[in-house]
Amino acid sequence: NAPYGLSWPIIGQALYPAEHPYHWPVIGSMADLTAATPADVTDFFRTYYTPNNATVVVAGDIDMAEARRLVETHYGGIPRGPALPPQTLVRAELAAETRIVQEDDVQLPRLYLAYHSPAAFAAGDAAVQALGVLLAGGKNSRLYKRLVYDMQIAQDVAAYQDGNRLGGAFFLIATARPGHTLGEILAVVDEEIARLKTGGAEAREVERFINQTEALFLGGLQSVGGFSGKADQLNNYLFFTGTPDYFEADLARYRAIGPRDVQDAAQTFLRADARVVLSLVPIGQADALAVPGSAAAVNKY
Repeated sequence: NAPYGLSWPIIGQALYPAEHPYHWPVIGSMADLTAATPADVTDFFRTYYTPNNATVVVAGDIDMAEARRLVETHYGGIPRGPALPPQTLVRAELAAETRIVQEDDVQLPRLYLAYHSPAAFAAGDAAVQALGVLLAGGKNSRLYKRLVYDMQIAQDVAAYQDGNRLGGAFFLIATARPGHTLGEILAVVDEEIARLKTGGAEAREVERFINQTEALFLGGLQSVGGFSGKADQLNNYLFFTGTPDYFEADLARYRAIGPRDVQDAAQTFLRADARVVLSLVPIGQADALAVPGSAAAVNKY
């Protein structure tokens, strides 16, 4: 119910097939909630909210033996749950570009590009993260400089890699300034992506990304809790890699990135013939502001 909030369910449905778990948002839908019975909720809880499907991290200035005793006292009596049901994973891929127009109660049109990309910690994941920073990570990035500063046709632009366990997605998002269209923005975006594919990344750009990443890593060590603290890092590493002590290996994969890796990532994953292009525009302005050649049937808010 927030401005531009409709974009994420639409992109998920376009990016992943109906059988894929990323096809729908984690938060669910009103249709699912309405259809659920108390038995459905109870069965789900008993299946997935179990010790054998969870991890616990205790971090801070603690005594290890006393911490273990307390954990066993408070958690040791909870029985294991049933074996988790197997899931059949469907390959997620796009055979062509998908263009969608969505009208919404917003003031300015916004462009969303979505590409399939590597899973978290998989080969290429770090290089695609570098792509996001080179293209739209701050005022020195290529797209910010052109779209926002030089041409002044966009209010803002962002790009980032969203690596997950079963796969990843690379997103590029830009909001148009009044008087400009999403077609104008897409043309510049495609120019910069093509320039990166052919000319590659500059060494200073990659070095800046590595320096920023190292600073974020060190900043995360300053706190114990929170979403970037040491406790969360341990849990995150265990979930994705099976090794909670993965800090050095994680940082090493960023330090190893070179300009060629970023260029290869752009050529491999930022394909114009395999992406979702969503134009989210003010109500009644689809014809004037959306990317040309978009879906014939405009979705109504």
